[in-house]
Amino acid sequence: MYTHLAAAGSDTASLDWHIFLWGLLGGAAAAGAAGAWFAWTRTNRGGRVEMALPAAGQWKLSDSWASNLTAIITALAAVAAIFSSDLTDVFDHRAPLVYSLTTAMMLVFAALAPVGYAVLQPYKPRKNQKDGDGEEFTGTWRAWCLAAGITLFAADGSLASAIGVVQDLHNAPSWAVVLADVVIGVIAVFLLLYAIHTYELMRNVSRNGGSVKKLTGIVAISCCGSDANLTRTRMTML
Repeated sequence: MYTHLAAAGSDTASLDWHIFLWGLLGGAAAAGAAGAWFAWTRTNRGGRVEMALPAAGQWKLSDSWASNLTAIITALAAVAAIFSSDLTDVFDHRAPLVYSLTTAMMLVFAALAPVGYAVLQPYKPRKNQKDGDGEEFTGTWRAWCLAAGITLFAADGSLASAIGVVQDLHNAPSWAVVLADVVIGVIAVFLLLYAIHTYELMRNVSRNGGSVKKLTGIVAISCCGSDANLTRTRMTML
């Protein structure tokens, strides 16, 4: 009995959380890089932009590319955790469990992106009740940057944790490990560039006197019947 308890305690103590650490550091690095770009743009490239953004935000796996990728990674990690006992020849049997927990946490963060967007939106009463474009709540650029940072933290954090799994592979040739790391890194960089490019598109439309209705694919516009007062615009998360 004592021998069994000692073995169980040793197994728990040896649980390696480096995969979780990879996820945190990778997500923080991506979110920090995007935040630095947003801040630099605001202070060194023409200052503030004036276009008001839609109130609230909508998060759907079908619409959010970055969150969709996070969900896919989470599902794969969950499957790996279920069959972890059959993968002991590939990597430590505890790695899939840590990986699954890490990616699940990242998916929760991705789902919090619209909450981050909504919490910073100010209340502005409509000046003209007949104006269907008016909103009592208005989104802000700071709120969008926060939501984008949260989404990047989740998506790139999930990818970075995959690098931690790659590092745990048993008897894998070094070229295969390097290749896997490069592929994952390229995907993470693409997501970062996607966030920056989306921000630049929004900024260009704003600086050229455009409206949110020109942000096709970034802003969702819906209306109910022929009543213009029921028209609603919602910011789509990354």
